[in-house]
Amino acid sequence: MLLDDRLLLGLPPSAVPEMYRQGKDPAKIGHIFISHLHADHYFGLPFLLLPYRVGILTRETPLQIVGPKGLADATAEVCRYAWPGIHRKGCLTDLPVVFTEIEERGEGEVGGLRFEAVYTNHFDMLSFGYKIYLGERTIAFTGDTGECEALDRFLEDVSLLITECTHSDPKETVSAGHLGVDSIRRFAAVLRPRGIPILATHLTSEPPPIEGVTAAQDGGHYEL
Repeated sequence: MLLDDRLLLGLPPSAVPEMYRQGKDPAKIGHIFISHLHADHYFGLPFLLLPYRVGILTRETPLQIVGPKGLADATAEVCRYAWPGIHRKGCLTDLPVVFTEIEERGEGEVGGLRFEAVYTNHFDMLSFGYKIYLGERTIAFTGDTGECEALDRFLEDVSLLITECTHSDPKETVSAGHLGVDSIRRFAAVLRPRGIPILATHLTSEPPPIEGVTAAQDGGHYEL
């Protein structure tokens, strides 16, 4: 999810080629927030960082990458597997990249951007959602999560909720680590009267229509 051409929420392997297809400049991205260390959420980093490694992209300020503890080492390992021998050139150590690793919930600031990290419930791994403060707007991003008490934090004082809805078929059994349609309906009941939009992501199928909820599509553009 690319916000305002400068903020990435998650980075799957398909994200970088999709940005190029849509004429987006990866060098404009200032911040990346990674919720947890599953491949579909951070395996795009080797493809984003390689152009800096070979000098195709340059930047004046460091790229700020925020995620759970272990992200920097995991990224270095993925890059070494993706591009054998890259470690001989320093791998990540001399790239314009700063990793901020999170171990506990709480507020922080990176590169002038304030955020709050919130524990989420994703199969007993260290996983975070984020509230990100963009000027007068507050963007809440659940990452991957099942039902948990922390979800209420994403509904407080937000301008936009971006939530996963993996179990988008109402007849599907909801797993402990993901959300389903009933959760999204509950979110909408709270946010819709306040005029706050919801963008549903991580879908396995097209969910039923829910007032106030937009089902995100690959390559889609949304003004919310």
